[in-house]
Amino acid sequence: MPSSELPSFHGMIGRSAVMQALFRRIERVAPIDVPVLVVGETGTGKELVARAIQQLSRRAGRRFEIVNCGALTRELC
Repeated sequence: MPSSELPSFHGMIGRSAVMQALFRRIERVAPIDVPVLVVGETGTGKELVARAIQQLSRRAGRRFEIVNCGALTRELC
């Protein structure tokens, strides 16, 4: 199947029920003005989820900063 036929949501693709549920959850939480913690294993797309939330929020026009919390040392925290 060509990639143009795959369902896409802010840079993420997936048609499984789990992915569709994730996309709906992102749409629900994005307009709410609260901090959101995105957790998961390395390589699971946490940054893509965070970017989608930011793009759909009132902060969409502001800068998006990426922080690798795993690289922070105890002394910096």
